[in-house]
Amino acid sequence: MSMTSLILASSLLIIPIIVSYKQQLDLTKDMIISVLRAIIQLLIVGYILTFVFEAKQPLIILMLVFIILINAALNTRKRVPNVVNHGFWISLFALVISTSITMTILILTGALQFKVNEIIPVSGMVISNAMVAINIGYTNLEKAFTQQRMEIEAKLSLGALPHLASKTQIQDTMKMAVIPTIDSAKTLGIVALPGMMSGLIIAGTPPLQAIRFQIMVTFMLLSATMIATMIAIFISYKQFYNKRHQLKI
Repeated sequence: MSMTSLILASSLLIIPIIVSYKQQLDLTKDMIISVLRAIIQLLIVGYILTFVFEAKQPLIILMLVFIILINAALNTRKRVPNVVNHGFWISLFALVISTSITMTILILTGALQFKVNEIIPVSGMVISNAMVAINIGYTNLEKAFTQQRMEIEAKLSLGALPHLASKTQIQDTMKMAVIPTIDSAKTLGIVALPGMMSGLIIAGTPPLQAIRFQIMVTFMLLSATMIATMIAIFISYKQFYNKRHQLKI
């Protein structure tokens, strides 16, 4: 793709900007900022990956993955409920555990090799999907405890411990966080061809080989999303209670 084609293609941004303005959605500023950030970040990442691809040092690969983890954890801080302390560290812990388990299994089974051109893109997908799930989880957890406070307090008054009183809210929160990943897996190949598989096919990879890789990615994303969400939610919900097992909201 030439630079001219890219500039002309950017005219597509005019449509959502006009819709946002006409419908008074107040999203114009956010869209412009997000696009500018995406351009700058992608350019920086492009230069960094060029250096990493040439270096091929395991330590540099791990450092880059850790930087991605930190940025993802920082992003989740905006969604952390007000009652939850140390949201950054909770998210980072959940992301590190889920990414480590997923990537280790993929490497040990031979599905991936410890090469920069495989580890960085795949770990980026794992972390990104887990981050989105955690964000959804935090948002819905706070709503659940706020809107269903009476139900939780009724259970507590009957002698239920916090984990039993909050069981329904925790279950609903985890479902809401994981459903987007499940729905995406349901529609693979029917609604749309995934970006990675399409990219491999465009690059000349045989379709069946690209499909095998995409199936592996689907398993990986489902696993990482569930692990990360479970850890983040199970640590976070406890902070809605004080030492006397009373709600702090």
